[in-house]
Amino acid sequence: MIELLWAHLADAGLPLSDYPTALERFFALIVKPELAAQIAFTDFYAAGQIPARSAAAIEVLDPVNAGNNVAELYRVADRDRIVAESHRSLSALNEARFAPTKGQAVVCWQRVLGPTFTG
Repeated sequence: MIELLWAHLADAGLPLSDYPTALERFFALIVKPELAAQIAFTDFYAAGQIPARSAAAIEVLDPVNAGNNVAELYRVADRDRIVAESHRSLSALNEARFAPTKGQAVVCWQRVLGPTFTG
């Protein structure tokens, strides 16, 4: 599912070479609509063939088969945990962007990438 969220952002024109901005946009994609928006692709089927949003907690449609929701096993509790962690990560990245020192920025990045991140 993560790969498809990245692909969705890349399809929308997000330059992935600017990794701080790309990570912020990735977490924002999850946080702002709380994964309520359907993620779909039009590489192998027309936009008119995309089914209406179902009642699934998360809906990320297979790029090759619009009838296959690759996130169908996720429940509301799973979505809520993903959104909460993404919100924490997005907050840490925003804090890192405006940190007064590199050391403080690295600590913020470590909250997202883990303690082995050294900047």
